[in-house]
Amino acid sequence: AASDVYKRQSQTLVQEHAVIEPGSRQAELVLGNGRTVKLGEHAQPRLLEVDGAVIKMDEKRLEYREEKEVDRLVFNTLRIPRGGEYSILLSDGTKVFLNAESEMNYPVVFAGGERKVVLKGEAFFEVAEDKARPFVVSTGDFDVRVTGTQFNVRVYPDETPTATLAEGSIRLLKGEHITDLVPGEQARVGAESVEVRKVNLEEAIAWRHDAFSFKQVRLEDLLTELARWYDMEVFYQNTGLKDLHFTAWFKRSSSMKEVVRLLERTQKVKLEVKGKTLIVKPNK
Repeated sequence: AASDVYKRQSQTLVQEHAVIEPGSRQAELVLGNGRTVKLGEHAQPRLLEVDGAVIKMDEKRLEYREEKEVDRLVFNTLRIPRGGEYSILLSDGTKVFLNAESEMNYPVVFAGGERKVVLKGEAFFEVAEDKARPFVVSTGDFDVRVTGTQFNVRVYPDETPTATLAEGSIRLLKGEHITDLVPGEQARVGAESVEVRKVNLEEAIAWRHDAFSFKQVRLEDLLTELARWYDMEVFYQNTGLKDLHFTAWFKRSSSMKEVVRLLERTQKVKLEVKGKTLIVKPNK
């Protein structure tokens, strides 16, 4: 019993002294044989030769270089935790930037008539042009098909999925729906329909410019976004606070103290940081 009390006190102490920090470059690579490799700012740079490719790993990104053609696809998975981000150069020259709490499954070397990857979470793609082999991003809910362009796909649970086009053109396929986008357009994918609207690209893909940009966004949606990057929990003293709307812009490198100061300046809420939890209170 005494040891249980000590354990609870120790956990409370750890929680009290935990600090909410901005995210950093970190990821986990799952190889075709199931082996996992930690990647990020504190990992050792290394080279691996596997399944027809050379894989270069360093603190900034993962790079694949095709060494030989293959007759069967071997898949790797890149997982990004809460509080992380990472980028990858695929074997065809396509660059992918993955946001926090995301995952992508992809072939080590592409083979056949198309280049297909499977995404959960959010990623920005700069696709290497290859008209003979379209690039396909599959989300399980819809596919985005391109030959060479720059676009963002966001498919977090409990959110309306979106695809946002920065350059070139993309085709979104969902069931019987075929939707073509032009730069500056965003497709919002519903259960039965696809709605296209014009967006401000700097706001829609602010994370690619190392920033957060919110325009009249519900507090719950805003803090869910921040919770992924700062790896924190959010507690609301009053559920009605979730529906307050905020407009804010700040760097992803901002400290939680700066974020709290910025949001409190609106005089709509009071925010308290306790360990790794952000407590939202009414501003009395």
